[in-house]
Amino acid sequence: MKKILFKIIFILILGILGGMIFQVFILPFLMGIPYFQNFNFIKILTEKRVIVNPPPGTVILQENDILQKSIEKVEKVVIGVSTQPKKGKTVEGSGLILTNDGSLITLASLIPSGADLSLFLEGEKISYQVLRKDAKNNLALIKLEKGDLNTASFADLGKLRLGQRVFSIGIIFNNGVPQKIVNEGIIQTIGGDLIKTNIPEDSKISGSPIFNINGEVIGLGVIDDEGKVSVIPINKIREFAGL
Repeated sequence: MKKILFKIIFILILGILGGMIFQVFILPFLMGIPYFQNFNFIKILTEKRVIVNPPPGTVILQENDILQKSIEKVEKVVIGVSTQPKKGKTVEGSGLILTNDGSLITLASLIPSGADLSLFLEGEKISYQVLRKDAKNNLALIKLEKGDLNTASFADLGKLRLGQRVFSIGIIFNNGVPQKIVNEGIIQTIGGDLIKTNIPEDSKISGSPIFNINGEVIGLGVIDDEGKVSVIPINKIREFAGL
């Protein structure tokens, strides 16, 4: 009887030690490998919180806190775009500052030929020069006459995953006054020349930069036929801009 009891206690102790070793050493290692990030139990553990600094002094950051900090970090890289064609309604949207010396990317569809273009950064109207447009890929490269600008890091598109949380920052014009607007969603499909999200938007904020939760640029948003945001990938933008 005593031998059986000792065996049970020994097995329980081994189980507890094994669980501790898995949680402290093996699980963090698996969470850092892209292949294992596709498993549901890994997603559950990583989506809800991020642990910074191991014990003692563990700090737990909730995902919404990370999102808010990322928005604050990148909100100054967004430009408001407003063009007034010779005929028709004003076309409005957004663009992304690519380099601190003033390279700006936006959608070619926001800059009709012969239209009067205005660009706004943090409410200030900025002078510019249109360098080139590519109607096929719907991209336009502009040089702002202003330096020492804020920029954002480019995301590694190879690390994108279905269901990954993303957000957009755009500019809308309320009675001619530019205002920032933020929306969020997840990646629904990855493939081809576009990354599709479930972010609902309208044409007024076409060209809004799309970021991952860490504030890294995924690309530039365009509105699809379903009223959702698809993304022109950042690698395509960099190739067009020569970066």
